[in-house]
Amino acid sequence: MCSSDLKSNSTAFNTQVNLGASAKGKSKLDFYQLSSNEYQWSENLYRAVINKGPSHLKASATVGSRFSYTFPPYSITCVEVSAAH
Repeated sequence: MCSSDLKSNSTAFNTQVNLGASAKGKSKLDFYQLSSNEYQWSENLYRAVINKGPSHLKASATVGSRFSYTFPPYSITCVEVSAAH
């Protein structure tokens, strides 16, 4: 994959996430994401036309040490990992 693929403003990025050996058992995931759904800048108005703040997505299933995820184009995503009870 080229580094330019990661910079696309229209193409999502699908990848495998590996939590590593320290992830024992099942984990619960919370995603905090800032993408064009939450924030859009207007070059004509010189201000944000959408500014909702980051979205919070709770995963409905638990995962093992590996899972796949699709990151939206031009986005920032934080994943909070906690032990599933």
